[in-house]
Amino acid sequence: MIKAIIFDITGVLFPYQPWVGERPSREKMMEIKKIVQDIYDKDKISKEYLRQEIFKTERPKEELEAIYNSLAVIDEKVFDLVKDISTKYLLYSIANEASKWTDIRTALYNFDKYFKKLYISCEVGFRKPDPEIYSLFLKETGLKPEECLFVDDKEDSRRIR
Repeated sequence: MIKAIIFDITGVLFPYQPWVGERPSREKMMEIKKIVQDIYDKDKISKEYLRQEIFKTERPKEELEAIYNSLAVIDEKVFDLVKDISTKYLLYSIANEASKWTDIRTALYNFDKYFKKLYISCEVGFRKPDPEIYSLFLKETGLKPEECLFVDDKEDSRRIR
């Protein structure tokens, strides 16, 4: 029987919408992902860093602002679902995130009202799909893997071990 539903944040509650205008090639996206992944989750990203190091472009300031701000645009249908099921299930989040974004999003959408706890990579020291982040979650909550449903946009992160 499912007792808890665990949500990822970016890609599930906040869909990817960071590109304004022409989307970079797949190769460029992989290059950007490689650069961003560790520094983003370690809370070292800023608008200036995005402009200088990630985009390495002279994109107009307004376009860079739109990219940056889009990371705080929630999927209203998914959030409505969260609100609805929060009265029926224990809700948690396990996410690879920077605390800065989690704080902004929590303040904007009152996550504390719906989620029992957020397990954020930069705060717990483990990233999905590292089994340690799931072990920590299970240990702290006392839940069993079969009692959890994990909603994630990446297949390799959806298995709670």
